Amino acid sequence: MTFQLSDITFMQVLIFITVAKESSFSKAALKLHMTQPAVTKSIARMERQLSIPLFIRTTRQIELTREGDYLYRQWKPVFFSMEQALHTVRLWQEEQQMRLRVGLTSTTNPELYFWPLADAFQKKYPQIQLSVESDSMEILRDKLLSGEYDLVFLPDFERYSLEDQTLGWRWAARDHVWAYMSPEHPLAAEKNLTLAQLAPYGLMVLSESNNPNYIKDLTEMFQKENLTPKITRSMKNAYTIKSSIRDLAEIIIADAYFDIPTGSSIVRRPVVGHENGIICAFHRDHTLTGVKDFLEMLP
Repeated sequence: MTFQLSDITFMQVLIFITVAKESSFSKAALKLHMTQPAVTKSIARMERQLSIPLFIRTTRQIELTREGDYLYRQWKPVFFSMEQALHTVRLWQEEQQMRLRVGLTSTTNPELYFWPLADAFQKKYPQIQLSVESDSMEILRDKLLSGEYDLVFLPDFERYSLEDQTLGWRWAARDHVWAYMSPEHPLAAEKNLTLAQLAPYGLMVLSESNNPNYIKDLTEMFQKENLTPKITRSMKNAYTIKSSIRDLAEIIIADAYFDIPTGSSIVRRPVVGHENGIICAFHRDHTLTGVKDFLEMLP
């Protein structure tokens, strides 16, 4: 006759190992926070299921049978390894739950949208550590998808890609759309601008081949007023735009959080009736408690 080990529960093995180690039903019951009758009943049931006597019972003590002693010596290290493995996994979970990995775009100024929020979060949740790094928009998206970041902050036009990849997002900071230009530009003297005023002038933009979301967002904004943006210069990325600030002849349409190089004489003017800003992206199926807590603090 054969017996299936699957008939024996994990708890039964734990009780058996504890009784064998303590050489006592009562001591094992105390250690396991059980009643002695429950421990005795579990051992008796296990012996019936296995058809193997595990203990020799006398009025004063219990001893392992030869079969019981062999099972105890074979099972104990395996059980210990299982406990250690579970403990390690739980430590991983705790470490993950106590740390949020955050990615910021390296061409925005986080002092304007992130650090005040982060400071408030740390004050409310001091047990959760924020690990913050900066990367390009493309790398931030990829690392969010791969799980290397828990949250990433991006210009809001990146919402198109996030939605295509089933990633979630919420607003982190919003303000006017801003037009950046040199002080010598004809529109620099204006206090506020409209798209109709901007339409005749050349724009420096992110190239469509590398940044289709920016162009899509810019085009849609102008189309809402039956206008077409006049693109006269395209740049590969925001880094190249920043490096071209010194000889800027065009207008740059960006958000309020664009990181203008120190010492730049560029001026900016709000575009009336339009908003943009920074969004916080995350996995829709996020399980980390800290992610939910952070998202709830967003404005």
